[in-house]
Amino acid sequence: KSYSFSSQEEILLEESLRLCPAAPLAYRRRFYSRPKNTAFSTAMLRDGWQQTSKFKEAEILWYQQKNKIQWNELHCWQAVNHLASENKMSHKGHLIDELRKTNATHALKFLPETYALWRAEDRTAFVKTVIADQTNRNMNSTHPGWVLKEPAVDGGKGVQVIEDPTTLLVQKNNNETSVLAKHHKKLIQRYVKNLLLLDGHKFDLRVYWSIAAIEPEPLILYYGGTLRVSLDAFDAKNGSRGQHLTNAAQQTGGHDRNKSSELSRQPMSVLWNLVENSPRRYTNWPNHIAQNPRAHLECQIRQAIISMWQAFAPTLLQAHSTHHADVFALLGCDIMLDHDLNLFISELQSGPGLPSNTIAVRKIIQSMLPDLARIARIMHSSQGRLHRYASPVTRNPPLGGFQVLVNGSQVAPQPWCHSSSSFSALAATARSRFLSSLSSPSWW
Repeated sequence: KSYSFSSQEEILLEESLRLCPAAPLAYRRRFYSRPKNTAFSTAMLRDGWQQTSKFKEAEILWYQQKNKIQWNELHCWQAVNHLASENKMSHKGHLIDELRKTNATHALKFLPETYALWRAEDRTAFVKTVIADQTNRNMNSTHPGWVLKEPAVDGGKGVQVIEDPTTLLVQKNNNETSVLAKHHKKLIQRYVKNLLLLDGHKFDLRVYWSIAAIEPEPLILYYGGTLRVSLDAFDAKNGSRGQHLTNAAQQTGGHDRNKSSELSRQPMSVLWNLVENSPRRYTNWPNHIAQNPRAHLECQIRQAIISMWQAFAPTLLQAHSTHHADVFALLGCDIMLDHDLNLFISELQSGPGLPSNTIAVRKIIQSMLPDLARIARIMHSSQGRLHRYASPVTRNPPLGGFQVLVNGSQVAPQPWCHSSSSFSALAATARSRFLSSLSSPSWW
């Protein structure tokens, strides 16, 4: 494949090759996977790559658990599927702190009302909010009030639904009210009111996105996802704890393929059918939402992920500069919706679980992982470096089911957002920086 380069791109490519020569010939088209047998390794083998048991002899590395990566032993010509600083996004506490630190109002608007109780100013604000709520509360309201979370715990663990937030408070001798000390390392969020339910059950969305490349410019992609549905019917007043949690680990059968219920994971088509046939569509929603509720949600989901990337990009890029290896990453985003189709992010996922226990999840994993493996081969093999630095092209790259969100510093135009003024304000004129599909995939 021949490439054309501008003078600036030639300089960048030459500098890249000077600082980091290509992989040794003996190690090219080799990959490493831990664990050995994964959907990613199956996709790599299917396309003719050789699997090695030695991570130092592979161009592309795949780790299910990022804490197994030996960063200091990686070569610059290797690419690994995690960023060293991913936990800045996936840790609930770091997520809040980072968005606050960067004053990322465009991203904070997608979070529920949140108080970081390790911050004295947040504890004070939370106490004032609780007192104000108690003064103005609707005595007939049966909706859960708050969700208390352990910031570093996943899988629905460390989550408490708090109906009476005054139980978290204590009155000191000077009559000052404060948050109990045992909660000072937690965060608390207001329970999203008027949740959109699926046949009377709470659900959220697990959507997937990818940081496909960092150098020479970031490439951020979106894939889609599934609905995570609680198996217990939602009863705001008397229901079980399980009705509030959609995590597989908290459902009957957990991740066991033989015991888990297919009802716990549903394809996105179920959501589109739900909103397009909602009785609220033509009575409660604004015209621009009622005309195409799916387009509204598709656009909002993409806008939320773009906002999160823009907020975290400086931190992630700075942390990446301290490591030699190239990187790509598959990430997750968990989203709740209310009756009016407002969107709320509950958390971001670093290295989201890739179970095969339900049909809906299995289908998306079986299509997404081969697409991601193909993109990794194109972007991160030795010849792929030429692919990354070449001039912009007009043909679409082989993204499979992935869609471009951000290309370098530019937000790519989104077909679902043509009528969205908020997205238009966020997006700049797209610069197609990702490169064309190759006429022959022999080196993928």
